[in-house]
Amino acid sequence: MLSFRFLHRTITNINIIIIIIIIIIIIIIIIIAIIIIIIIIIIIKNHLIKYSLPPGSLSNRI
Repeated sequence: MLSFRFLHRTITNINIIIIIIIIIIIIIIIIIAIIIIIIIIIIIKNHLIKYSLPPGSLSNRI
């Protein structure tokens, strides 16, 4: 009975650890996704700025 209780507590602790690990992984994925989205937005903005300029100024820069 005592060993069963100890085993049950150990399983509960393992479950809590697994849940914490999953939450950490989800947070990391969300942070990476936000960073990627920000990078994509910056690239698109740079593209729009580049192509919204008059052709003459663009060719002068190159």
